Amino acid sequence: MFWWRDDDATRPTGHLDRLVRLSETYLVPLVIAAVPEPAEPELASWLAECPLVRTAQHGFRHHNHEPDGAKKSEYGESRTEAEMIAEIRAGWSRLDGFSNRVPVFVPPWNRLAASGFEAVRKAGLVGVSGFKARLQAEPIAGLKQVNTHVDVIEWRGHRGFVGEGKALADIVEHLAAKRQDTADPGEPTGLLTHHLDHDEATWAFVEKFLLWTRERDTVKWPLAADVFGLQ
Repeated sequence: MFWWRDDDATRPTGHLDRLVRLSETYLVPLVIAAVPEPAEPELASWLAECPLVRTAQHGFRHHNHEPDGAKKSEYGESRTEAEMIAEIRAGWSRLDGFSNRVPVFVPPWNRLAASGFEAVRKAGLVGVSGFKARLQAEPIAGLKQVNTHVDVIEWRGHRGFVGEGKALADIVEHLAAKRQDTADPGEPTGLLTHHLDHDEATWAFVEKFLLWTRERDTVKWPLAADVFGLQ
């Protein structure tokens, strides 16, 4: 079982259109994590026409609050729980015009302080998504975590496609870990993309992977509502 999340949307672009067309062509549900503060109203109306797409909340403005030398995070240890709650609520309100939004929080850079989980739930959201195998399905009561596990971008190097070998190895690694009970077998394997940063090799791999999975009846791509247990 797989699911697909794409990060950093703020407005309709040719890259976003290309991404959504892949979702529609291969009938694969897609969760787009939109950054609330800079998100343009046109994005909401544009995504409303995409039936397989759901919009999650990607932080507030994708701004780093950690000191120099620390790993980047918008909701890291330097912030209080009260600050996080207020900002997450403000971001959720800014996404009010998105008819396809789901109450799922995606922290920028996939980093969330321990107190951030409480902040997300107290802000009224019921799902959270980061990167790498989750430790538990509910880090706190009432908050379901479903992560991604395969990032197709090489962020630390040339910032292009990570390579087919690496991408497939990451997919196999998570699938194997679930079979061996070293990772939660109930967590679907998540594909993580960033449409604004794709080169042609990245686009080619994503399409090839979607096609390969859709040609196999045993591979499932559930809807976001099923992934996060939403009503």
